[in-house]
Formats: sequence, structure tokens, C-alpha cells
Amino acid sequence: MKKIPRSPFATRLSGSAREIELRIRSIFQWKKQRPPLALFLLMLAIGLLCGNLVSCQSSPAGVPEDPPAQSGEAWSTRSVLDALSQCFAAAESFPDGMERELLDTVGTGEDVTLAAAHFYDRYPRYSLVIGMVDRAGQVVGTPFEVRGSGGRPYVAAFVKDGVEYLLYTGSSAHQAYSSGQAGVIRLDGGDFSWVWPVEGDIRDESSQAYRDYNAYWEEKKPLMAPGGVDIFTENQDYGSYEGSPVQWVPHYNETFWYTAEQDLPIGVYYQSRGWLEEFTRHERNPWNALNTSALWQIVSLAPADGVYRDRNYDGEAVYELKARADSGEDLWFAASLLFDHSGERPIQIQSWSMGTKAEIDSAGGGADPQQPDEALYTLLRDWYDGQYPNGRWYFVSDQPSAPREGDVRLGPVTYVGEVPTDSGAAAAYEIVISRYTLHRADENDPGSWDFFSADTQFIVLRLDGEGIPTQVLGVAPTQPSRDIQAIVYEALYGLLSGDVTFLRDGWNTPIGPGMDLSFSCLDTGSCETEQLEDYEPIYHDGDYWYRVSANYPTGTFTALCYHSAADDADSIHTLEASMSDLYTPRGIRVGASRAEVLAAYPEALTGDYWGQYPEEPDLLAYLPWSGHDPEQVSDLFQLEFSQGLGPAILFFFDGDTVERIVLTNMFN
Repeated sequence: MKKIPRSPFATRLSGSAREIELRIRSIFQWKKQRPPLALFLLMLAIGLLCGNLVSCQSSPAGVPEDPPAQSGEAWSTRSVLDALSQCFAAAESFPDGMERELLDTVGTGEDVTLAAAHFYDRYPRYSLVIGMVDRAGQVVGTPFEVRGSGGRPYVAAFVKDGVEYLLYTGSSAHQAYSSGQAGVIRLDGGDFSWVWPVEGDIRDESSQAYRDYNAYWEEKKPLMAPGGVDIFTENQDYGSYEGSPVQWVPHYNETFWYTAEQDLPIGVYYQSRGWLEEFTRHERNPWNALNTSALWQIVSLAPADGVYRDRNYDGEAVYELKARADSGEDLWFAASLLFDHSGERPIQIQSWSMGTKAEIDSAGGGADPQQPDEALYTLLRDWYDGQYPNGRWYFVSDQPSAPREGDVRLGPVTYVGEVPTDSGAAAAYEIVISRYTLHRADENDPGSWDFFSADTQFIVLRLDGEGIPTQVLGVAPTQPSRDIQAIVYEALYGLLSGDVTFLRDGWNTPIGPGMDLSFSCLDTGSCETEQLEDYEPIYHDGDYWYRVSANYPTGTFTALCYHSAADDADSIHTLEASMSDLYTPRGIRVGASRAEVLAAYPEALTGDYWGQYPEEPDLLAYLPWSGHDPEQVSDLFQLEFSQGLGPAILFFFDGDTVERIVLTNMFN
């Protein structure tokens, strides 16, 4: 039996006590939907340590006389597999029996062929064996082996400048940690050698190529990708603790042969890779676990309309992403992604799905993922007909082949989330609004006609008991990382800001500036009302200001309100409360410490709030519309005039304890 140089990436069954402790503790990061792979691999490790207690008889599964995997003519798959299976200790590697498959053959000639075979068991452990096999079914020269567990190997043959090559990858996973390696082998007559990531022969363990190869993959992991591999680098701060960064971060892409993905506009592939990692980090991943990385191979990325635009294209386009689990199971992921190539907006997801390859392919041939469902479509059409009564508009799915100047296009329509309300539930959708215009980079540019983003907004819909949208409640502006609850509250209750509100224990409705105090969660007892004569500003004849106050068992509140005679409507301007059963959207209530306020509102500012509280300088102010950088701005006086306008939460302290909270609005 020929001795095979083994990969240095086999799972170690030893290590420091600290390392073992971290790896065992990492098990508890896993979700509970199904048994975690990490726990399974732990049991595997225990089984390996106890290997001397089991029979060491190998039972290779029978392999039918199928044709070779790639180019071999008249070569027997079984004879090639039989030959390569003799190159390693199968009984030792797979004591409970093994399966096998021929992955590929390269350069099948009169005498020898380069073959790659995959041997594996159900645990899953595997061996990738690459070697030269002659027509008599004998291995010629020294083969190469990659061993691993918790993953599987992949190979891809290609020809470049008339020379034949074989790309291989092999990955492993062990207790929430993963690793991998890859290489490109060149067929050299009756033998082979490496051309990437090192040049030479790594089968010689005394060679510099062997040492360089091991060093290269020490902190990197490859995944098969269109035309080559995606390379990830390891984050040395990764570990089994809450708040840990991901283990693997996308770094770059190595391409060895041409694929259509190379014709995509600049940045599309790399940004899609990054989006896929983030979108599947804590869910929608092959491990069904938290804080995962580098588990999906991108199989294809193509424009949805089949049009490959200029590499420097700066308009909008939708791309279809398809990926498969690197672990080898029949698990696939697909998504439709809208890119704004101008860089003004991040990637927008139109739809995604996960399942077997058959399920993904079937979903791809179904309904247009850009088309909203019928109930939503009807509501949105009626609403936007009212918003654009004199203009031509349509959804992305209805876009004509020849748009006109000034056309308004809506979409994609992206579900954001939903929250319970006093009348059921409300859902928010994000809608991108684009206009068909001529875009010029400069005065010398003749320009190009395309749809360019004009606005993005959240639209909030009321849901019935079955989750079907029945009414448009309103819209709210889009801002980065907006809370879904705040979005719904603004549209549903008329709040100036869903972030500047009180919630009350036992109620699921908010109260804050912009709302009517009547019939709210504060209108539950005897209140005193005082009309304020000569209070300004007064906007129209018949309008007036008034103050409402109440003393409840949990504390007091005072509301400064404005009555609009023309609309016969009332709204809160300022609401001050010391009630212990009221709390802000981030959970701060009277009695909280200063440290708790700063932890919940790290962007809060100190200082004088518009000169309104000169006798009480000790306050913290949260202004959601200010847009300031907390690292650079810490006091109100550092804000520009416009940054200080709008709704605000003011926290007043007695020592280091919150004694009362004020919700207010500074209008221009």
C-alpha cells in the first residue's frame, strides 16, 4: 500500500485545557430547533478516542459501473475507485464502513488518468484522494490525500492555454469552528504538481512548497465559487462567548477560468458575498446556528433580466443569487437582490428561499418574486393612485419595455415586520421609489436614461386576524436601523416620532407628541384641564393652547396640548411625567440610574435644552432627528441649529436617579 502525504488539517483530538473548555462551551451558542452539528461532532471525537474498542473491518459499498465523472472514455469508474481506495488505511479511517464516489478525472489518455475520489461515512468523515491511475487499475506515482470531518471535498477540472488543471477544496467543522484548504493541480504528463497557492510538490513533506502550503491555509478558508474560490481570513478574536465576531471574513476571490460573473458591474459579486454572510449569520444557514460564517458556496450570480451592464454602471438592477451548503447536504439558498449602483442605498432584498435544489429550482420557476401578493398589490395600487393622480407610475413587476421621462417606479416592496396593536396587528413594508431620468456624470457626459432612486419610505398596513392587509394606515420616513415599532406607531397613531413616546404597563398603545390625549393610555382617571390665554404661537383663528394634568397612584403627568379649530383636533406638544408605570421604547422609566440611561441612549447629550430649563442643568437629551456622531458630539451646544429641532426625550435626575421624563418637540 502506497504511503500518502496527509493534509495538516485533520481535526486534532488534543489541545490545551483552555482550548478544550472554549470548544465545549461553544456548543451552547446553538439554537434548539434541531441537534447541532457541533454536538454531533463532539460525539464523533469521543468515538474516535475509543476506536480500539470497535472492529476495524472496512465494508466498501458497491459502486455501479457508471461512466467516469468527466472526460475518461472507456475507463472503469469502479477500477479507478478500487485503485485509489488502496492508497490509504480505509479500515482505520472508516471502521464502520464507507461510501465512495468518483468526483472527476483529468487528462484521460492511453496509459494514465488523473482521478479525484471521495471516500466518506455517515458521521461524516471523508478522505479526498487524488492520484494517477493506469489502465490496469494501478496507482502510478504518489497520490495525495485530504482528510476532514463535518464537511466534504469538491473538485473542478478546467483547461487554460491548452494545459489541464484540477481545482480541489476540502472543509472541516468541529464544535462551531471550521477550517479548509484548496489547491490547483497541473497535469504534467504522467504526474502532477501544484501551481496555486504554492508552486511545486507538497507531497514532499520536506519541501518548501509543503511548508508554504500549510502556512497559507493556517488562517484562511476557501469556498468553491464561480470560476475559482472565495477566500476568507480568520478573525483571531472569534470564540465561544456572547458578542463574539464571526470566525471567517470574506477577503478576496481567486479566479482560474472565465465565468459570466466576471462581466458583472464592479463590486456586485463581492458585495453579494458580504450580504450573504450577514443575512445568514444567525439564521438561514446550514448549521441552523448563531454567529456562523463561510458556510455557503456561491454557485451563480446573474442579472434577473439577463442584461450584463457596463462594468461602471451606476443605475439599478436586480440580480439572482444561488448558493449551496458547503457541507455537502442537499441544501440550497436563493435570493433576488436589488442593487443601487450609485452607492446611495444598500442592497435591497426582494425575495429569498432555502430548501433542496429541487425546491429552489421549482420556486425559481414560480411566481415573479417582485410581484406583491394580490391583497397587498391592490391596497398599494389604490394608495399610490391617490399619491400620483396626474403622473404615470407602476410597480417594478409592471415596468414597460419603453419607459418615459418622469415615470415613477415603485419597488421592490420589502416586508420589514409587524407589531401587535389595540385592534390586531400592523405591518410595515419598505418601498423604493425611482424616477426615469437622464443621468450625467458631468457636463461632458452625454448621459444615460435609467431609473434612479428618488425616495424610500415605509408604508404601514393594518392586518386582519389572518394576517391579510386590509388598510393603508400611513407612511413613515426611512432612516438607518429604524425600529419596526416606531415605524408603525408613527403611521398608526400620528406620533411625531415613534422613538419619542411613552408606553404604559398593561397597555399596547403609546402616547407622545403628535397624539391626542383623549382616550389614550393616560386618559384613565380624573384630569384637570386649563386653557392658556395669550399662549403663543397661535396659527389660526380659534386655535388655543391648554394644559392637562393628573395625579395617579403611580405618579403624576402634565401635558401641554394644542387645539386646531379648523381640524377640530387636539395634539400633545409636551408631556412630562413622574409615573413609575411609564417607560420609553428603550425601557427607561422613572427610578432608572444615569448609567442605565446612557447604556440605552448612548447618543444622549448633556447641556441646556433651548434655554427651557435654566434652573435644572442636570439633564440628558435624546434627539432622534439630530443625526450627530456620539463620538464627536456630547453636548447640545455643539449641534447645528437644525440638528436641535424636532422631537426629544429629556431625562431629569435627582443625583444619579431619573426623577421625571419629558417628551417634547422643538419646532421651527
